[in-house]
Amino acid sequence: MMKLPELHATVVVCLGLAALSDSACALDAQGERAEGAFSRTLAVSGPVDLSVQTGSGNIQIRTGPPGTVEVRGHVRCWGIWTGLSANECVRRVEADPPIEQSGNVIRLGGWQKVWFWDGVSIGFDVTVPPDAGVRTRSGSGDQSVGSVHGAVNASAGSGNVRIGPTSGQVRVSTGSGHIELEGSEGSVLARAGSGSIRALAVKGDIEAHTGSGRVCVTQTAHGQTDVTTGSGNITVSDAHGSLRLRAASGDVTVDGEPAGSWNVRAASGNITIRVPANAAFDLDAHSSSGRIGSEHPIMMVGSGSWRQLRGRVRGGGPRIDVSTAPGAIRIR
Repeated sequence: MMKLPELHATVVVCLGLAALSDSACALDAQGERAEGAFSRTLAVSGPVDLSVQTGSGNIQIRTGPPGTVEVRGHVRCWGIWTGLSANECVRRVEADPPIEQSGNVIRLGGWQKVWFWDGVSIGFDVTVPPDAGVRTRSGSGDQSVGSVHGAVNASAGSGNVRIGPTSGQVRVSTGSGHIELEGSEGSVLARAGSGSIRALAVKGDIEAHTGSGRVCVTQTAHGQTDVTTGSGNITVSDAHGSLRLRAASGDVTVDGEPAGSWNVRAASGNITIRVPANAAFDLDAHSSSGRIGSEHPIMMVGSGSWRQLRGRVRGGGPRIDVSTAPGAIRIR
């Protein structure tokens, strides 16, 4: 345990550093961990290309006025791992934070320094102009990206990822954590090892995959939808374009009007398809051990049974191909 005179001296150093810069330094009672902060204002002109990387720490991207990028970092150091005292480690990061700028290209969190990896955690809070394109990556920590016009590429080893409305394409992945997308005019690719995926107001094509967790998608246009889940329910609302849905264990619910082919599979679970009362389509539904029912009039093709239903609805149209093993199929 640190003696009182040593602790007093360390606190004085921290206060002195805070007085000389825009950073703040805090030391835990045992002297093994120190905290600090830094901030920088970067001048830019035109669309910003921002990249943020952190081993452990949260990343938050906000939108603000054009012309500047505001970077705020929160630093934690554990001196036992770096070979430096925790306070010295924080002091070095504050004096020389991992910020690189070349015109409108900005890189935050590079790992070029030896002491940056072990025992150092930096969380970033960045304000960018609305026309920015963003790439973020974290080993562990949550990420939040506000409404930007450029493309967004976000990945996390473990942590939740939330992305606001975007105009560009979105690529997002997390090993363990939830993904939430509030709207996209471009295409979307979302992957989670374990965790739910929720994508609202998707205008372009969307591909969403999770090993375990539910997937909810709401569309606003005729984009293609491709969803798979290892264990979890799938819900797609306002679907118009072509669909390909696969659930290994879970129920599948689709609500929309088919303008392209729909292919829906559930290894074990119920499937519910809801279409408008005047919808015209071709239906091929099969269940190994569950009943099939339709509230729409069907002109049968071949012989039907309670396990298989094939035919045309209102003269036929886009194909709806549905199958499940131990589960029921309902066409409403």
